[in-house]
Amino acid sequence: METKTIFQFQNDCGNEQCNRHTMKSKNCYKASKQMRCYNTWVKELQKKSDKIKKQIQDKKDKHEAFLNGEIELEYEVDDKYEEFRKQVWIRDCGFYDGIVHRKDWKNYCKIWAILTDNEKQYYNEHYKEVDFINQDLDVCHIQERSSHPELKYDPENATVCGRMFHSRLDSFVHPIFPRNVTKEERQEWFERAKEGEKK
Repeated sequence: METKTIFQFQNDCGNEQCNRHTMKSKNCYKASKQMRCYNTWVKELQKKSDKIKKQIQDKKDKHEAFLNGEIELEYEVDDKYEEFRKQVWIRDCGFYDGIVHRKDWKNYCKIWAILTDNEKQYYNEHYKEVDFINQDLDVCHIQERSSHPELKYDPENATVCGRMFHSRLDSFVHPIFPRNVTKEERQEWFERAKEGEKK
């Protein structure tokens, strides 16, 4: 967790830039008040950081359980959602017949389409045993539904990709290499996939 020093915090207070966005008072210029406020702010940041770490770990645990065949990922189904999925499939794949399990998934997966030759080679060498997971193609939200529920049915906020890639990115793991990615990187992957933009 990155934070400011007490001196940076006090400097902000002196410039009337409240890091906690609380009501300003004449006590804000007192060192004792600034110290108490700073300690509270650090605790609040730590609490937020711990919450995010737990959310990421929970997603990683779910991803691991899915890959081990312990659970099936649940997908909400309703008429509006089905229409949304249909629109995304037609835009990204040119058709929609309701069949999402495809052995020729590489012809439809938008993540595969933007991988570099090096990334594709690494995949082909290291993922043969779990390649079948990507044969189930998902409609993936770019902005996560949990943080942007208003975009749940927006086709512009989605793209089609293999389930393993979908699961890895939603667990904040690089789709190919064994390393973590940030929320921003996760979103960038899906955005580039939708637009067909290679690096």
